[in-house]
Amino acid sequence: MGYLVYDIEAVVDGTTCPAWEPPEGAPDTFPPVWAFRIATIGTLTLDDALNVTGAGVCGPGSGGDEVEILESWLAQARDANGRPHKLVDFNGRGFDIPLIQNRCWKYGLDMSWYFAPQPDNRGSISTWSKAYRERYAGMHIDIAEQYSNFRAAPYHSLDALAQLMGLPGKAISLGGAEVGKAWAEGRHADIDRYVMEDVLQTAFVFLRMKLLFGEIALERYRGLAASLLDRIKNGTRYTHLSDAVDEATLLLEERCSE
Repeated sequence: MGYLVYDIEAVVDGTTCPAWEPPEGAPDTFPPVWAFRIATIGTLTLDDALNVTGAGVCGPGSGGDEVEILESWLAQARDANGRPHKLVDFNGRGFDIPLIQNRCWKYGLDMSWYFAPQPDNRGSISTWSKAYRERYAGMHIDIAEQYSNFRAAPYHSLDALAQLMGLPGKAISLGGAEVGKAWAEGRHADIDRYVMEDVLQTAFVFLRMKLLFGEIALERYRGLAASLLDRIKNGTRYTHLSDAVDEATLLLEERCSE
């Protein structure tokens, strides 16, 4: 059973009925989830040993058909053998999944697997089966929720956690508030680039969380993080991200003690 690390960029859907408008006198009000459409989804897949098996935007990417983007993401929720991936995101239970759910509702796409028990480690449905919607031991790993001890503490931002471990965070490209403007200007490649920056940094944060939780050892973490960093360095589209990484901090090469 592998992992699907993903992130969504969204814009207000002008065709939504009823149309959403910000309250009078509060133009910066964040719209409700139902008011958005998906602009693009970026993904990175890991096998059960946490090795990267693929990365990229779903379907045609930003500016393409929303149904094709959704269908591509839905297909990636399973590996090549049809086994379910665990979902990994940041505040995905609060925004990304509700948005995907709304758009599947709009287009009549099948998302029934998200609401049903998944096969256990023997491939059958049993008392050991977990559903994606189980908050504490399910198939959906929302890093923001887990890191905050399931909201016992305030959420940290992805930007803060990323920078704390030597990543550039959100300062490297578009800001989330700029996506709508980029969409209106037809800068779809910029939106795809931005979503993949978030996906890649989410993957690093996920690996560090695995280390913090004691699920992988330090040397394993270093090897996995170095491998992902090398993959980014050797790519042609996201080398700007690796150039902005503090590698010693990311790989924990300057710890005070071992």
